[in-house]
Amino acid sequence: MLLKIVLKSFSQSLLKETVAIISSFLKSREDKNIKFLCVSLPKQKKKFCVIRSPHKHKDSREDFELLLSKKLIHLEFSEFSSMFDLIEDFEQVRHKISNSILFSIQYDPFCNSFKSKH
Repeated sequence: MLLKIVLKSFSQSLLKETVAIISSFLKSREDKNIKFLCVSLPKQKKKFCVIRSPHKHKDSREDFELLLSKKLIHLEFSEFSSMFDLIEDFEQVRHKISNSILFSIQYDPFCNSFKSKH
């Protein structure tokens, strides 16, 4: 059983702090049935241009860029009970995570390991 946690933020340092909080939480549980893997996903760039003066000086523009950083955390469980216990205890971690971090939790019952299938 595989549990996927996707973290998204505009701040790279905040994202690293969150991964450190989650990994320290998992190490404090001392559960041998959990395997932990963290993967950095490609950054999303959004570029846009704002014209300062739309009437006379159309060449006067400002360029802006938004960078969205993402991390993917895989948690592999050998038992259902340890997964449900972790999800219940995860509320403690949610209070430590900043509000500017977006995260989603997905459950994949058909994937049994980290190894890719070719």
